[in-house]
Amino acid sequence: MDDLIRGLVLLRDKYRCVRCGKDVMSRPYSVHHRKLRSQGGTDDLANLITLCGHGTTGCHYLVHSQRKSHGEPGGYVVPSWADPTEVGVVYHPNRFVMLKTAA
Repeated sequence: MDDLIRGLVLLRDKYRCVRCGKDVMSRPYSVHHRKLRSQGGTDDLANLITLCGHGTTGCHYLVHSQRKSHGEPGGYVVPSWADPTEVGVVYHPNRFVMLKTAA
């Protein structure tokens, strides 16, 4: 992912973790692929969200661990067969958002 795309995602998400609302500029964060890259996910804006932590910490870890155990309900991970533009995301504190492809 290039720096322009990363910057657009951070700006859209107001430099906050979309799941818990924490400011990510003072802590580790990830720009997370909702449809995982291993399942054909791209760097399209509708497929990317800001999460605190990395693969083993914070909300990024929680999103992946919930997906493995009982499914992930907030739209933070999109199934391989789904289009991220058609699956909404729950932004903290409780706002449902449909992400668009274009910036």
